[in-house]
Amino acid sequence: MRHPIQQLLGPIGLRRRAETRGTSLLRLVLVAESATAGFYLAITRGLAPIVMAAAGLSIREIMLITMLGYVAVLLTLRLVAEKGIRRLRISLLLVHGSERVVWSLLPLVSPLGAVLVIPIYSLALTLASLSGLMITTVIYSGFDDREARRIIASRSAVSAASNIVGQLVSVAVLAASKTYMKFLYLYILGSGVGLIATAVLAAAQHLLPSEARLQEKKRELAAEEAVSSTLFLFIVLYMAAGAVLATTWAPYLMKWLRAPDYVAASLGLVQMVTSIAASMYWARVPYAVYKSAVIILPLIPVFVAVAANPLLHIGIAILYAFAATGANLLVGFTYAQLAKSLGAFDSSLRAAEAGALAQVMGLGTALAIMGLGPWAAFIVAAAYAASAAVIALLALPEVALVSSEQALIHARRLYIVTSAAFGFVVVYSRKTVIATLRLLALLLALFILVFTYRVLYYLVILTH
Repeated sequence: MRHPIQQLLGPIGLRRRAETRGTSLLRLVLVAESATAGFYLAITRGLAPIVMAAAGLSIREIMLITMLGYVAVLLTLRLVAEKGIRRLRISLLLVHGSERVVWSLLPLVSPLGAVLVIPIYSLALTLASLSGLMITTVIYSGFDDREARRIIASRSAVSAASNIVGQLVSVAVLAASKTYMKFLYLYILGSGVGLIATAVLAAAQHLLPSEARLQEKKRELAAEEAVSSTLFLFIVLYMAAGAVLATTWAPYLMKWLRAPDYVAASLGLVQMVTSIAASMYWARVPYAVYKSAVIILPLIPVFVAVAANPLLHIGIAILYAFAATGANLLVGFTYAQLAKSLGAFDSSLRAAEAGALAQVMGLGTALAIMGLGPWAAFIVAAAYAASAAVIALLALPEVALVSSEQALIHARRLYIVTSAAFGFVVVYSRKTVIATLRLLALLLALFILVFTYRVLYYLVILTH
C-alpha cells in the first residue's frame, strides 16, 4: 500500500512530466514553423519586388506600394492594441493560413497595375505582421526568458538556413524559364510549403495559449516601461537605417561601381549564411558583448560608401549580417525579459509596431531623397543607425556604457518625451483618418445622389 504522501506526489510528478513534454513539443513546433517559414518567405515576400518589376511597375511605385503596406500594418496593429486577441489559437491558425494564400495572389494582380497591387500587398504584409505578433506572444507567454532566448535564436538560425534553400530554388527556376508564369509556379510552391507550417500549428493547437490581452497599466512610471520605450526607439532607428540601405546598396554596386549583377545578388546570400552562425554566437554571449553589434551598425553605411572594390562589399555584408543579427536578438531577448512585467502580448505588440514604423520611416526617407544619389542615402542611413546606437549606449541598461542607474534615468526621460509625442501623433492621425473617411462618405453620398437624379431625369424624359 502506497504512503499517503506518495499518493499525493504521484499525480503531481505525472503532471510535471506531462507539462515538460508539452513544453518540449511546443518548442519543437515553433522551430519547425520557422524552418518552413524561411523557405516560404524567400520565395513569396523575397521575390515581391522582382515580380512587381517584371509586371512593369517602376522602382518608385514599388517603394510606394511597400510603404503604404506598412502604413496599413501600423493602423491594424493600433486597432489590435485596443482589444487584444481573445481567441489566440483560432486567430493564429486563420491568419497564418490566410497569409500564405494572399501572398500567392501577388503574381496574378501585379500585371493589372498598382491600384490592385496595393490592397493585396497591404493585406499580405498585415497578415504576416499579425502572424509574427501571435507567434512571438506564444513564445513570451509559454517560456521563461532563458528558454525564450534559446527558441528565438534557434528559430533565427533555421529560418536563415531554409531561406537560403528558398533563394537557391528561386534562382534555379528564374534561370530555367523566361516567361512570367515562372513567378506563379514559384508562389504556388512557396505558399504550399508555408501551409505545411500552418498544418503543424493546427496539430499542436492544444499547446497554444487561448488568448492574448494587454495587462492593466500601473499608475507609477515603472522602469520596465522606460526600457521598453528606449527599445522601441532603438528598433525604429536602426531598422529604418537598414531599410534605406537596402534600397540603395545593390543599385550602387551595379550602377556606380560597375559590379557584375552576381556580386550584387550575392549580398543577400552571404548575409543569410552569416546569420546562421551569428544566431548561435549571440545566443551564448552575455549582454555586455552586444555593445559591439550596436557600435558596428552605424559604420556599415560608411564602409559601403568608401569601399571602391566591389568584392570588399561581400565582407561588409558579412559584417553587417553579424551585427544586425546581434541587434535583432538583443531586441527579442530584452522583450522576453520585459514580458514578465509588461505582458507577453504587449511586448510582442511593441516590437511589431516598431518594425512596421521603421519600414514606413525608412522607405519614406528613401523616396524623399531618391533623386539626390546614393551618397545622400548612405548619410541618412548612417545618421539613423548612429542615433540608435547613442540611445542604446546611453539609455538601454543591458548595453549602456554608463551605469544601470544612470541608464534608467536617461530611459525615463526618453519615455516621457516619446510618450507625449506618440500620443500627439496617435490622436491627430486618428482624427485625420476619421475626417478622411467622413469626407469619402460624403463624396460617395453626393455621387449616389447625382447618379440617382440623372437616372430619374432620363426616366422622366423617356416616359414623356
